[in-house]
Amino acid sequence: MVLQPCAAVPADKVYARAKNRVYLQDRGYTGGVMSRAVRVRSLAENEKARKRSISIFRYVVEQTFGTLKRRYGLFRARYVVRPKTQAEHLLCQKLRTSKSGVSP
Repeated sequence: MVLQPCAAVPADKVYARAKNRVYLQDRGYTGGVMSRAVRVRSLAENEKARKRSISIFRYVVEQTFGTLKRRYGLFRARYVVRPKTQAEHLLCQKLRTSKSGVSP
């Protein structure tokens, strides 16, 4: 997937590190990485609002992975490249539906 310059990259809290933010800024992308609360400091109201705005886009991805996990037994994406991952998901879906006798 090729991103346009200055595109926002929505990402989970796992990637909320200064190193990742600098990496995105160096390449001309705006950070869409969710902020993370720490034990000694809770999130400010503007950070909470920012998280809500990012989650509007991220829920689609999370919902898709949840469905793949629940219905098709996919617990991880093994391949870095997209075509191989898509092929694995489709194959797993076909096998599961043929095994259960339900047409897709």
